[in-house]
Amino acid sequence: RLTRSEFMDFLLSDTNDLMDPRKGRVGSDDMTHPLSSYWIMTSHDTYLDCWEKDQPVLDEQMYLAALNRGVKCLEFDVYDGPMASDGISEPVVARGQLISPNDPHVNVRVPLRAVRQYLHANKKSYPIILNIENHCSYFVQEKLANYIYRDLGAYGLIVVPDNSGSMDATDLLPSPSSMMGRVLIMGKRPAVITD
Repeated sequence: RLTRSEFMDFLLSDTNDLMDPRKGRVGSDDMTHPLSSYWIMTSHDTYLDCWEKDQPVLDEQMYLAALNRGVKCLEFDVYDGPMASDGISEPVVARGQLISPNDPHVNVRVPLRAVRQYLHANKKSYPIILNIENHCSYFVQEKLANYIYRDLGAYGLIVVPDNSGSMDATDLLPSPSSMMGRVLIMGKRPAVITD
């Protein structure tokens, strides 16, 4: 029977490593297969790491820290936020629907700009996947799409897979090597869209 300490040592040891330490060099693997062929380091609820008890830390450092740790998939839980001057709520990353404007949240442009900043500094990075869990109303979704285009698309950072109607399973997702230095958007529409 293992003690808790021995178990933790085993989990963190080279013996239990996902990668073969002898082949663990960056660039030593074949990254030409479809993206679905690989394990992807994902950060779930990245924004929750930054909350202090009384005051949230509202900057891109939490996202940059995750990306610099090797995370390649960031989850954004996006909700309708505070009302903007144009009369439409701002899309925000938050734990849930905001009850008041004081509830902890981060404007969605903060992590989008952090991803752009990371990719400009790391042009040979394998793709960053943005898993957008969309809980926004219709008009806020339009605003979210505009922000994604302005902060990433206008810089040529968004991957648009081109399978040209192919039914071949190998064409469903591009390979990591074909998407280096770019962003792949993943998400689904909410079940019910409200105005």
